[in-house]
Parts: sequence; C-alpha cells; structure tokens
Amino acid sequence: MDLPACRPFQPADTTACLQVFDSNTPGFFAPGERGEFGDHLSAIDGKAHRYMVLTCGGQVRACGGIGLSGRVARLTWGMVARDWQGRGLGARLLSERLAVLAGLPAIRRVELSTGIRTAGFYEAAGFRLLRVVPDGFAAGLDACEMALTLPEGPR
Repeated sequence: MDLPACRPFQPADTTACLQVFDSNTPGFFAPGERGEFGDHLSAIDGKAHRYMVLTCGGQVRACGGIGLSGRVARLTWGMVARDWQGRGLGARLLSERLAVLAGLPAIRRVELSTGIRTAGFYEAAGFRLLRVVPDGFAAGLDACEMALTLPEGPR
C-alpha cells in the first residue's frame, strides 16, 4: 500500500467524501445523516471549520475535520472507506488532526461524538468516555461522547 498523503479538503473532494460516507452506511452512519454530512462539507471555511482528506493512489480513502470554538476543538465527521479500514488510515487521520491542534496552544480540550463501534479506538488514543446517548445518531446507533484534555504548556 502507498503511504497515505494528507491534504486539506477541497470542494472538488465532495463526491469522493460522500462515497467514503456511503461505504460506511449502514453500520457506522445512518442513511439520514448523508444530507447533514454534505451540508457540513459545504460549510468548510478552513478557519473555524477545517477538514482534511487522506489519499492513496490519488483517491480519497479517509476524511475528517476539526471544529474550533474558544479553548475547545471538536473532531468532526472522521471516517475511513470501509474497504480501507484496518490499514492504519484511521490512526493517521487522528494523528494529523491532533497535530493541527498541537499547533494551536489556546486549545485545551478535544471533544468528539462517535459510535459505539469506534469508541474503543478513541479510548486507546487517550480519549475518555463521558456518556453514551442511546440512539444518539439514529435508531440503533448510540452516540458516545468523548473528550481528551491536552497537556498544559508548549506543545
């Protein structure tokens, strides 16, 4: 496998990102969330809302973002194409997003809402589970609210 390249999302990536979403529906996302995800992609401004893609062989294989508000960052819409899962792209995507946040010393906390199937991945990366919201995303898709406190001082 080629090493994945990471770059900022461009509007031309919208169709590819929607295909990554579709590959994870159902299971990780509910079909009704597709419109919300598309709206999110349309609102990317590169400042308060950042989004990035991982490509392999020139094709988008993973994508995920960051929303910034004060001293808190929120990881948004992170996903890996289903047939590319288990190859380290999720870990790379998380690492890239946390590296961006490490360069923003005002950010003290990182939050996310993820499904029960991926909560263990984030726990292994140091996030702690705050609560589970039954059917938080859709019927049968519980939401796990999680947080990571970033270290004080220079990063």
